[in-house]
Amino acid sequence: MKKRGFSRRNLFGNRRGISEIIGYVILISITLAMSLIVYAWLKTYIPSDAPKCSDGVSVFLQNYTYDCSVQNLTVNLKNNGRFDLAGY
Repeated sequence: MKKRGFSRRNLFGNRRGISEIIGYVILISITLAMSLIVYAWLKTYIPSDAPKCSDGVSVFLQNYTYDCSVQNLTVNLKNNGRFDLAGY
């Protein structure tokens, strides 16, 4: 009578399946390495300090119009703060 179950021949008998798994592992490793490199590269383009408005700045959108024929956008801002709008 033959023994049923795992044997070394059955476990490593299908070499093609093992090589496909190794290929997928290498492909995923390369993808992760490339994503980390791109993340580190793009991180250099983002400024570390966020621009901040000083206290007393209060600007809101009062009105806007868009003319489709000439593609012109007009925006009216209202200043409720203590500082001038020239910087905006």
